[in-house]
Amino acid sequence: MPHGEDLPVPEPPKDYTLNSEMEEEDTEKTEPHEEEPTDPDFQGPASESPHKLTQNELNDLVRSLELPKVKAELLASRMKQWKYVDEGLKITLYRYRQKILEEFFIVEGILVACKDVDGLFKALNMNHCSDEWRLFIDSSKVSLKAVLLYNGNVLPFIPVAHAFGIKESGDSMKQLLQYIKYDTYKWNICADLKVIALLLGLQLGYTKFPCFLYEWDSRVKAHHCQKDIACQKDFGTRTQKCKASFTG
Repeated sequence: MPHGEDLPVPEPPKDYTLNSEMEEEDTEKTEPHEEEPTDPDFQGPASESPHKLTQNELNDLVRSLELPKVKAELLASRMKQWKYVDEGLKITLYRYRQKILEEFFIVEGILVACKDVDGLFKALNMNHCSDEWRLFIDSSKVSLKAVLLYNGNVLPFIPVAHAFGIKESGDSMKQLLQYIKYDTYKWNICADLKVIALLLGLQLGYTKFPCFLYEWDSRVKAHHCQKDIACQKDFGTRTQKCKASFTG
């Protein structure tokens, strides 16, 4: 800045003194502060106390975290111990949360199957369209289970049937399909070759020709390649009957 007669060069002071009051005023001016909202409808927090979760909010949290019953009850117990939830919240609610879905299932001996698939989907807040779901069946020597899988695996699977200790046969498969009302929904079935053989009425074992016209009473591999004489004479008729059995 140019200096002249009207604006002389200032001289620095020789003595310096510290004034605490002036420093406090300077710091108050320089410190950032929150601006008050200009919106007349804005309402700030009523109090600084933490928000306590309600029963519905805690249920949504458990559902989002996909916690099982034991861990959900443990989470609710700890949060109630730390006073993060309402006083009237029930911790033991998660022990019996399956009761909401029990009315859609039926128990016949050792078989548990869903008798109302549409009602089950409504209880789970999901839409059921049979073209968008496929039925997966898995069978072993000790158990039989069936679940619904969504095409594309975007949604979680829905268990619809389970049995423990049931005999691995076509009658058990037929009983399972009757209880879940397969004739009504007509889902596409996906399974391994053993289950497919049970559903189509084919014989099991290590047979080379799994035709329904003849059966093997043993698993001797030396005799598995020998076809029945009647089937050898009329191979075309046997093939047509097999195709009819598959389509039927």
